[in-house]
This record gives sequence, C-alpha cells and structure tokens, in this order.
Amino acid sequence: MKSMRKEKIILNLSTWSGGLIAVIELMMAWYSRSQAVLMDGIFDSSEVLVSAAFLIMLPFIYKKETEKMPYGYAQLESIFILIKGSMLTVITLDLIYENIKMILNGGNQVDSMLIGIFELVICVFSIVVLGLILKINHGVNSQVVKAEIVSWKIDAACCFGVSAAFLVQVFLKNTVFVWMGRYIDQVVAIIIAVVMLPQPMKMVWESLKSIILIAPGEEIIAMIKKIVDEELQGTPYDASFYDIVQTGRKIWVEVYIVSRNDYIYIHQIRKLKQQINMKLQTQIADISVEITLDLDENNPLEE
Repeated sequence: MKSMRKEKIILNLSTWSGGLIAVIELMMAWYSRSQAVLMDGIFDSSEVLVSAAFLIMLPFIYKKETEKMPYGYAQLESIFILIKGSMLTVITLDLIYENIKMILNGGNQVDSMLIGIFELVICVFSIVVLGLILKINHGVNSQVVKAEIVSWKIDAACCFGVSAAFLVQVFLKNTVFVWMGRYIDQVVAIIIAVVMLPQPMKMVWESLKSIILIAPGEEIIAMIKKIVDEELQGTPYDASFYDIVQTGRKIWVEVYIVSRNDYIYIHQIRKLKQQINMKLQTQIADISVEITLDLDENNPLEE
C-alpha cells in the first residue's frame, strides 16, 4: 500500500527529527535556564511520544472493516489525535501559569545571544524537515500527517519569533530598558503558548466529532449530495435521505433511495454505486458509498 508506506516514512521522519530537537532543547533549557526553550522542549517531547505511539498503531488504520469492526480501525486515529491535542492543551496552559508566576516573582535573566542563535538554528532545521514532509506527502490523506505538518509550521514560526525576540534584547543592554531583560524570556514563552494553544484545542474538537460519528463539514456534505444528485439524474430513483459520518480520515456515506415507478434494477443500482464512488474518490481519497432502498411507508417522495 503506497499511501501507508508514504505515511510511515513521514511519521518516522517527523518522530525522529522531533525527538532529536526535543532532546537538544531540553539540554539547552537545563544549561541556559530559559523558560521559552523549556516550553518548546516539553511541547516537542509530548508530540514525539504520541507520534511514536501512533506509528506503532499505523498498520491497524489500513485494515479492512469487518463485522466486528464495521468502521474498521479508523477511530484509532481520532483517539490518538484526541490524546495528543489534550496533552498539548494541558501542557500549554500549565506553562502559561508557571511563567506568569515567574514574572510575578521577579523574572529570570538568561543569555539572550546564546538562545537567539540556538533558536535560529532550530528554525532552519524545522524548515528543512517541513520541506521534506511536504515533498513526500503528495497523495497522502491523513489527519495525523496534517497535524504533523501544522506542528512543524508552528515550530518553525515560533523558533523564528523567539530568536528575533532574544536577539533584539541584546541591543537593550546599554539602554534604559535593560530591566526588561529579566522578563523577556517569560513573556516570549507565554506568547508562544498563546499562539500554539488554538491548534491543540482544534485537534481535540475535531477528534471528538469523529469519535462520536458526527457528520463532516457543510461544504463536504453539500459536495457529496451534489455529486449523488447528478448521478441520479436520468434514472427512476430519488435520494430520500443521506447518512454521512466521518471516522478518522474516512467518510462513510449511505444514500437511501426511492423508485418513482416502484421498480428496482439491481444492475442499475450497482452501476450507480460504482460511478458515485469513483466520482467522489477524485475529491476525497478515503470515502465509501452505499446505496440502500428506503422502505419507509411514510416517505413523502412515494406519495
């Protein structure tokens, strides 16, 4: 399976690269006593742990659905996204709280030049990894990979911002603003945390929707209905109801139909299903469509 091989390569690259950065950041945080670097290191470490766990479970995501697992193992992906998003949200809120306490206790002086150069190097490394992931990612439809791409974009942007903030601080040493040096580290850490916070919270919300089988967004639903209605034109069938749910990366569609002349032609239904699936799969890689006869006696389309 080509897509699974690509996804495995991306997750391996992201996990090992993220692990290397996390170890270096934690070592630098210990050496420099920087809260901003510590926040980056803890954030990256938690991401790596969840990504590594998901990498082990990846083969299950591609298993076919069975009677015991009617939706396959797609929801495992949502569960891992939920765990990852929850961890990052809690860690980020805790780091904001700790840095506010540190500011109230008089701040913390750090080596601005050292941290500024260090963060700039990490930024360049993150951009290189992001470029490789984007190059490999062509044709892969994975919530986890999308989350990894967003994480690397945030890492690169935050590292650049941290680097700029600390390098600017160097020029404050011989000015009346020298007192600000004790607070720059904590302020930068809080800004990074606030910028990062919406992303894990969004991950939690999206994964929860997937786990409890809520329908995808309105745009996707409208696109599915439009394609189905186009294929039904010229046939004696009308769509009476759509059952559309999303589990992880996969969308499941069940179209209930009624016949205007009370006749159902199996070969026609089979061909319709094949055509609808083919057309939808050009828009959504992981989608499954089933066509079901609507036997509801009170259906208004049959009156």
